[in-house]
Amino acid sequence: MWIHAYELEAKNALNSVSKQTARTGFLTRKSNSATDPLNTFLAHSDFMYWPELGDPALKDLYPLLRETATQDLEFPFSLTTADLQPVKSNALISSFQNLGEALEHIQDAKFEVLKFKMGADFKSEFQALMQLNLKSHLVRIDLNNALSFKDSKEALEMLKKIPNLEYVEDPTPYHDHHWSELQKIVPLALDQTATTASTRNAAGSTRSVLAKSNSVGTFWDYRVVKPVRGFSLSQLVNWTYAKKKIVLTNMMDSVVGTWKTYLYYCELKKHIPHHLGTPGFHTHAQYTHLPFQDYLGFKGAQWTFDENKLHALNQGLATLSWMDFDEVDSRHWHDMVKGLR
Repeated sequence: MWIHAYELEAKNALNSVSKQTARTGFLTRKSNSATDPLNTFLAHSDFMYWPELGDPALKDLYPLLRETATQDLEFPFSLTTADLQPVKSNALISSFQNLGEALEHIQDAKFEVLKFKMGADFKSEFQALMQLNLKSHLVRIDLNNALSFKDSKEALEMLKKIPNLEYVEDPTPYHDHHWSELQKIVPLALDQTATTASTRNAAGSTRSVLAKSNSVGTFWDYRVVKPVRGFSLSQLVNWTYAKKKIVLTNMMDSVVGTWKTYLYYCELKKHIPHHLGTPGFHTHAQYTHLPFQDYLGFKGAQWTFDENKLHALNQGLATLSWMDFDEVDSRHWHDMVKGLR
């Protein structure tokens, strides 16, 4: 396995708990004898570093990064190009400046589902939101656990006034009693990373973390899954039996993470077709510059598979500087990341 570190610069803070615009990420890849673009690309993985959402300190990231990458790279995809159908993403709005102008661009791009990142200053954000005409869109709100239980109750009573509100994601850290009360107000979505963050320090490994996050209570209606961070297919199927819906999103990561989220969506569409909500992987516009952005499949809200773009992306990735992951053990990890923010 090989690794390549990268950095991105966001135009604004990406959510209510992230104040830094500089983001660190890591690409990984494994040896692969495939010659076709699809299987060549599937030998790549992406890890956007999110200390605000529970990732350990950068100096301690090595074990989690390696295990997460291994899970992604070993996922048994069964895709063929016939499975790669067009799909629309939700639009992501993380800044409340010039909202009216942003909504015009969103309408031009034919987005049907809007996701607003809120919680930094909820009441002023809500006032700005209510000035918009949202009747023609399905609306998602993500609070990133920014509110206390008491404040979240008040916030949800306000948010339920939004026409076509699909769900509110992570209003407050998950607790059975709290969420059982909040679920009576609006539909709720629980983010996979929100549950792993609260258990990671005690769990000690990605697999045990995922086991604990998968066993969390059921007072939610939608589960937001970041597939490159690992998941259990059997657990997803169990959630569908309980009439839960699954929403796949990327980690606001590089072009590799965006492509991978699309491919996971197409894979899971074969297994749980009626339980997948509109995915969220249109995040490249959040950054000032995204390497290989021209090789994304988006035209407006819709992603369409283009084998030529995937081939070009594979060629671009091959030109990056890659370090042998087996030589980057915990003793040398500090030397590798010391130049990163």
